[in-house]
Amino acid sequence: MSVATDGYINDLRQREIEKDQMENNYIEVNRQSWNSRVDAHLKSEFYDLDNFLKGKSSLNSIELDMLGDISGKSIPLIIVSIRR
Repeated sequence: MSVATDGYINDLRQREIEKDQMENNYIEVNRQSWNSRVDAHLKSEFYDLDNFLKGKSSLNSIELDMLGDISGKSIPLIIVSIRR
């Protein structure tokens, strides 16, 4: 390969490394942003965490109507998280 081609390939590799670093940094910044909000949400009356943990439904009537009868069915809990 020529020196010019080697330089071009090295530039492409460097750009890929920088892109990966930016993506990893974005994920970490995003994680920190969400984590910084956890306490506010846990303490919020909106979520009524204490009663939720005691089994009270957090769904509104319109949501319950849309869900329908779930007797005998299991509803998966979906947690959006990237764990490393």
